[in-house]
Amino acid sequence: MGITNSYKKKLSKSSLGLTGMHDIYWPVPQSSDPNVFYEDLDPDDLRKTITHIDVLSNKKYNFEAARENNGEYRLYGVRKYLLEDNNAIPGDIVKISRKEEIDDLVYYIELLSSSQRIRGKDHDQILKNKLRKERVEKLSYLREQKSYDPSARKFRSGVSRDAEFLVEKAEIYLVKFQVEGKKYLYVGQDSHCAGTTAYFGSSLVMWHYETTFGKEIFNKIILETVTNIIQRDLNKLERKYINKYLLLGEEKNWVSLNYTGKVKRV
Repeated sequence: MGITNSYKKKLSKSSLGLTGMHDIYWPVPQSSDPNVFYEDLDPDDLRKTITHIDVLSNKKYNFEAARENNGEYRLYGVRKYLLEDNNAIPGDIVKISRKEEIDDLVYYIELLSSSQRIRGKDHDQILKNKLRKERVEKLSYLREQKSYDPSARKFRSGVSRDAEFLVEKAEIYLVKFQVEGKKYLYVGQDSHCAGTTAYFGSSLVMWHYETTFGKEIFNKIILETVTNIIQRDLNKLERKYINKYLLLGEEKNWVSLNYTGKVKRV
């Protein structure tokens, strides 16, 4: 019999994507000593996939643990478990347990519902709002992907803007995917702030992969969101992340699709 460690997290609106955030995740409480709980996460590493087993259904879910640059530990990829399979609402509590066996670790997850009063009318309204939000996002995505528009993509990626242009808000993002056994990385900027569900790069190469294999192959991560920044500084920030993932890709044998004179194997 191994030693069992656990932590509980009360779900907020932001944890469930009800405040306009595209990512659905929860911060791992510092009181659980997350670096030990999820085994030495490093901010320079890509997200670490960890299988969690639902206590009630015995169903397995692959979540992604990450340590952000601000020191916060997060668990990503929880949308299906929380919303699709369990209809979680703000106030619900998730319990994560880690059981240490002789040569293995097993993680369990359990959703501890809040009161029936909260799960009544308020829950129905939250579900309606969620469905409405998803429909709006889907329509927005379809409009985005209706055709390949080089001029629009050049603008949102900063290519066609003056260096002193003041950008109100922008995202620096990383896209990871795998095709025919090869793993690829792409880093870009987006002044339209499409989040993680749409717009996977201004590159014609990225558009080709998306139209050929579908957007489902992509795993898009928002690396940083900035506001009121001139284009020159935004380009520098993008380049910093490109260089970072070029080096990281070299260590992990990924292919970089960022243009550096040629498509470079890193």
